[in-house]
Formats: sequence, structure tokens, C-alpha cells
Amino acid sequence: MDDDFWKRHLEEAERFARLADPLREFRAALESPMLRAQEQLAALCRDPLEDFREHIKALTDPLEQLPEWVKDNYGQGAIAQQLKEFTAPFDRVAEQLRAVSGQEAIAEQVKALLEPFNGAQTWIKAFRSEEEERLRQWSTMFDDFARQLRDLPDEVRGQLTVLMDQGWCLDPEMPHTWGRDLVAAFQEGEHDEAQRWLIDYFKGRVDEIEQTLVERHPKRRAVIADAFQAHREGRYYLSIPVLLAQADGVIHDRHQRQLFSKKPTANLMEVLSGLPEDDMRAIFIAAFYVDIPLTRKTQLLQDGFDGLNRHAVLHGIDPNYGTEINSLRAVSILNLASYLVTEEVDVQIA
Repeated sequence: MDDDFWKRHLEEAERFARLADPLREFRAALESPMLRAQEQLAALCRDPLEDFREHIKALTDPLEQLPEWVKDNYGQGAIAQQLKEFTAPFDRVAEQLRAVSGQEAIAEQVKALLEPFNGAQTWIKAFRSEEEERLRQWSTMFDDFARQLRDLPDEVRGQLTVLMDQGWCLDPEMPHTWGRDLVAAFQEGEHDEAQRWLIDYFKGRVDEIEQTLVERHPKRRAVIADAFQAHREGRYYLSIPVLLAQADGVIHDRHQRQLFSKKPTANLMEVLSGLPEDDMRAIFIAAFYVDIPLTRKTQLLQDGFDGLNRHAVLHGIDPNYGTEINSLRAVSILNLASYLVTEEVDVQIA
């Protein structure tokens, strides 16, 4: 029943509509195709760039407001505000400076500022004074050193004279102050103590001296080694003649002359004459050509002489020369003779 009711109701409404507009159905039938044709024609005639212009307009509309935005943010007023914010700290400093009243306050501030520098000046003055004193001390030390160098040749001559009178040669490796102490000991009557010190010194140097000799004179390596071996074994009657002969030998290798000869044509006097008086080689060479027990004539030796005399040893005059102290004396003589020729070569090379 309900369906029939609504169906009859719709039919009545449709009938009333036809009565109100008899042409409605006819017009609807005509308008529908026409409207569709008009819409299609309008679409065909529409400007294809219209959509693009609308997109461009959507993008450019905000730019139209840019001049106003720039004016608001970067106009003279805005720049002035930024400058004011930038200079505000300086304005505060200026206000603080204006708050300082009078030259007296400024002077106090300057004084406080310079106070650390005043302390530095005091330190610099004290440092300069200390440096001047230190330089004066150095100058005095260098003056003393220069004086010692000037006096050294004479001092070495004096030391050699005393030591060679006791049968010893000065070791060039020995500090000259030690030689000074030895000379003082002999001159003050401490003969035994000085002799004991020299024995101990050269005993401690035997190995080093041998090594130096065989390096300087490789052709004489074997005979030098045998002589030192005999010394270590206590066979001093064998070691002493060989050591003395090698002292003459190393000089002959260099100059074809003899160290112990008294003849000017055979000894080193000609070599000596070509050296300055203050040359250490000249001082050492000259020490062999003065009156010393080593080269003294045997008839001039004192009774009971137990030292080292080259002529008495090599010519068999002294049968009692074979002692440790005389063998160490012979070591000191060969050591000095080797130093003389080696130092001469070094000077020529330099």
C-alpha cells in the first residue's frame, strides 16, 4: 500500500508540473543538446595560455608586495635603528669616560696602567747589571787563559827539564797542570811520592799507548807488540832495549835521522831549527839535546846510578837496567817520539 501511495503522489506532482509549464518537456528536449554543444564550443575557443597566465599571476602577486616590505624593513628608519643598535656599546663606553671627571682621575688610571712596566724596568736594570758582572768575569777568565797560553811554552820547558832529569818524558796527553804538580813535588823534596805517581800513571796508560803506537806505525806493529808483551811479563831486560830502539826507529822512518845522536848532521837539530821556538814539537825535541841522564855520557853518570841511560843499555855497560820503572820510562820515551812525528804529519796535512 505504501508503494502505491507514493507512486500516485509522484504521478500527481508530475501532472501539476505539466499543467504549470506545458512546454517544459519540449524545451528540455531541445536545450540539452544545445547546452552541450555550447560548452564544447566554448572549450574549443578558450585561450590555451589562460591557465599559464593564472599560474604566473599566482607567483607574481606576492612580488607586488615586495616594495612595501623593503620599505618597511630597509627604509631610512630601519637602517637608523640598526645603526643605533650597533653603536650602543660605544655610547656606553663614551658615557663611562664622561663619568671620569678631571685630569687627576685620568692620570691615576694611566699610572695604574703603567705600573707593571715600572716593575719590568727595575728587573731589566738588575738583569743588565748581572750581565755586565758576568761579562766582566768571563773577560777576566779569558785574559787569564790567554796569559796561560802565552806562558805555556815556558812552563812546558820547565816541566820537561825536571821530568827528563828524573828519566821520564812528559806525556803529551797529560794535562799540563799535572806536570806542574809533579814538578812542584820534585822541587819540594817529595821525590819518592812523585816517582810513585809517575809509575802508576804510565802503568795505567800502557795498553792505550801500545794501541796508539801500532795504529800510528803499522810497519812496526809486531816488534812494538813483542816489546809491550815482554814488559807485561816482567822481562824488562828484553822490553827496554827494544822500546829505546823503536824510539829511534819512528824518527828514522820520518826524517832518516836519529833521536839520540849527538851529531848535528845525524840528529834532529836541523828539523828543530825550522820550527818556531814556541812550537810544542820544538820544545819536546829540544829537551833531548840538553844534559839529561838518558843521553849523558856514561863516564859522567853518578856512582850508584840506577836510572835509564841509552848508551849504557844498548852497549851492555849497565847490567842492572832491567827494572819496572826503567821499562815504564822507556815507554814514555817511545810515546813522545811517536807523538813528535805524528804531530808533524798532522800539521802538514792541516
